[in-house]
Amino acid sequence: MTLKDSASTPKGKIYRQRKDEHPEAMDDGIEFSGPFPANASLSLSLPKQFSDDKGRDLVNAARFPLQFKTGDLPPMIKFAGNFGIIERVAGGLLPITLRNLEPDMGTGTAAKVRWIRLSDDAEILHWQKQLHQFDNPPYVPNVAQQPDPRRSRLLPEKSPRLVERTLPKPNGAQAFEVIGLPLERPGFYVVEAESQRLGKALLDDNRPMYVRSSALVQSRSAFQMGAGLIAGLGDSTRSRHAGRRRPHRSARLPRPPVCRIEHRHTGHGLVAEKPAGPKRQRIRLPAVCQRAQG
Repeated sequence: MTLKDSASTPKGKIYRQRKDEHPEAMDDGIEFSGPFPANASLSLSLPKQFSDDKGRDLVNAARFPLQFKTGDLPPMIKFAGNFGIIERVAGGLLPITLRNLEPDMGTGTAAKVRWIRLSDDAEILHWQKQLHQFDNPPYVPNVAQQPDPRRSRLLPEKSPRLVERTLPKPNGAQAFEVIGLPLERPGFYVVEAESQRLGKALLDDNRPMYVRSSALVQSRSAFQMGAGLIAGLGDSTRSRHAGRRRPHRSARLPRPPVCRIEHRHTGHGLVAEKPAGPKRQRIRLPAVCQRAQG
């Protein structure tokens, strides 16, 4: 069988039938390798003298080549993960993958994105816990439909720190693209996107669907292997007592042990050296292998 796209090129792109590694004399199905373009006109052709296992011709053989069309690509709003760390000096952009969303009056989309920014440690811990519980609701017995976080909004409308925008879509509402959502100030962000078309396609309901993520935007960061140096989140912070700005203190982690192989006449063993104050302690581990005697 041959599957042909008559609209892609003048001659039409041909999709070959996928062959099994262990073909059999009789088969009850066929498969063509994609991907296939959206909203394309395709034609399925049968080989000559096509018949069943009894040698009978198809009843609907006159309908071939069979003409049909592919549908539209499903809508998509996808964050890279549930949590991410973003460098402010690199632009402070949170990547979001978008496709086939509801259009607005112009060339963009009517889908929305909203967020709140947190800087207090207690608030960050509270929202991290709340976000986890919201996306992982407990099982409710004796209920026909369990709670679905995709159908519910997390960020309250009347929050004084709430910022809401339409999702930026430079290439139009239908295009498949990755955009960067600018998060300009350092802090912990809870981000939520909303789309009516996404809910209609994936929830089978004429109501919006919500997708969430969180991100930590840092002004500077450094991580050095071995020395274990981790810098603070911001360039400066306010002193609680004097009201003056002071730099974050860096946290120095313990240096990991340094291992080396020591050779001896009886064999060779693994020796770990671990720093302990100004001097080093030597911790001798059992030999991992022995040389053959004789």
